[in-house]
Amino acid sequence: MLLLVEAGPGMREITLFHAQQAVEKWLKALMVYHGQKPLRTHDLLLLLNAVLSTEPELKGFAKSLQHLNPFAVGGRYPGRQGPPSLRDTRSMVNTTAKIRDVILTKVTRRTQQRRKETT
Repeated sequence: MLLLVEAGPGMREITLFHAQQAVEKWLKALMVYHGQKPLRTHDLLLLLNAVLSTEPELKGFAKSLQHLNPFAVGGRYPGRQGPPSLRDTRSMVNTTAKIRDVILTKVTRRTQQRRKETT
């Protein structure tokens, strides 16, 4: 994603659309992992709130997700709100990577732990 960010202002909105989609899928995957039915929404804050009971440490991402939320739909129609700044785009892409890393680490650790317990 960082390559797209550096490609110029015209690529920032679509990059953030894909970042929003990635976070949405990661949060929904976490819901499934915990046995929850994923919500049918693009709203990252609703999805985050749905996983906070099992993953309270993700609460720290709320403000960043609030900034990423508008790109769920806005990114499909570039130019509607003007391109985000390079700094904001980089920040939101970095947040996406951090959320991915946190969720992957948690699920991987827990899965390995469960396997050890069953063998």
